[in-house]
Amino acid sequence: MTTPRSRVRHLARVVLLVAALAALLPAGASAASPARARDAGPAAVADSLWAVSLSAIEACADPTSPASLAGCFGDSTGSDSTSNIATDGVNVYARRDGGGAWSCPIAGAGSGCVPVSGGPWGLGASRYYAAADGYLWIAQGGDAAIYRCPSDLPWEDNDVNAPAACVRLDDVGTKGITSFLLANGRLYAGTPDGVIWSCDPYAVNACTDLDDAGSADVISLAAGAGYLWAGLDSGIIWRCDPYVVNRCETWDTGGLGIRSLSYDGAGTLYAAVGSSRRFASADNGAIWSCPVATRDACSPVVDNVMGMSVAAGAGSVFSSNETSQAPLYFGATPFSGANDTWSAAQLLYIPATGPVGLGAVHARVRFPEAAKRLAARCADGVPHLARVRVTGPHGFRWKRTVDICQVRNPRMPELRLGLLDPGSYRVRIRTEKHAAEATVNVLEETTHRITLQLAVLK
Repeated sequence: MTTPRSRVRHLARVVLLVAALAALLPAGASAASPARARDAGPAAVADSLWAVSLSAIEACADPTSPASLAGCFGDSTGSDSTSNIATDGVNVYARRDGGGAWSCPIAGAGSGCVPVSGGPWGLGASRYYAAADGYLWIAQGGDAAIYRCPSDLPWEDNDVNAPAACVRLDDVGTKGITSFLLANGRLYAGTPDGVIWSCDPYAVNACTDLDDAGSADVISLAAGAGYLWAGLDSGIIWRCDPYVVNRCETWDTGGLGIRSLSYDGAGTLYAAVGSSRRFASADNGAIWSCPVATRDACSPVVDNVMGMSVAAGAGSVFSSNETSQAPLYFGATPFSGANDTWSAAQLLYIPATGPVGLGAVHARVRFPEAAKRLAARCADGVPHLARVRVTGPHGFRWKRTVDICQVRNPRMPELRLGLLDPGSYRVRIRTEKHAAEATVNVLEETTHRITLQLAVLK
């Protein structure tokens, strides 16, 4: 039986922060985190689509229609299916042929690139990058290690400056790293033995297993709609709680591996479905569109292509593939001027308002009318549990049982909801005290709505 002692309904003060540019302290980093001040640099003046191959990194400014893409990506030689592109909201970073990494200003739309260090000795071939707050995180596939280096460290032969300036955060043993993502104030790394790692980006030896897919390689990662998304080489898309261990579930299944994932910030996850074996049949390959509110509802945007990379943006998706068809697509329309050597290119779309998927939401809930009562209850040092439920756009559901005294303490972790979409959310907090074995006294229940708007912070 539930006996309400008091039921308070009011608008709680909710402090929200959405970081669309990652030039600030990442979510989860404390004041002790080694954040570095930096010039935000010039802002991008238009949307841009970036592509990287083994020998080149190029950008197409204002890629808003098939016509505007006609003159893009016409010159390149070679391709590389293992190097990703990363951005900190100011620059774009990608592997540099010959060692190190390229650092290219977003506002330059492909010009003004300079070589920077790609990590300690022997990491010239590093394949996976993440960037924020003046740092470059580097995951070496074969070495299975994660390093953090200053993002402006100049490149020199053999990276002679890197060992003293870079920090080795952790390593996963001998298995290697097959995917890499910075989101929600965490680093996530996928491995060939099915493990997803979750790491503090500023602490040494602070990586832990988030979940284990068994023998399936985790070959792609993305964040959005409050979840972490993982693509497995077995053809499965996983939806995971970004903070809770062993909370991944199958969202959809394809015929081939999920080689790339990208979320559009408006309810759709895109996936590149293809084989990791070159020249394999494309019969089961595709570029998928998947509603994040509905399980098993993915449908092809482009069919019978060996999907390689996807980048959501401009109301659709940009994609690359490894088949004999057009190498690059905008939605279902091929780029008319793209050179065939851009097949297998890695893609990154950056809107003029800033990169989608960077930063996180912090929610700090306070109770103005009941602050004295809560303070009195928390003074005894005993945990006071509260059930928190958040519902929002695109089927977002978030439930936790938390110690309300820790949530109120600014020195303790806040309620972290992950990367959320703009929209209206309903937050319900129910604080309970079990008076007897069969009796629950509701000390307080608050229900309020919040409207979350995406903001560019400078």
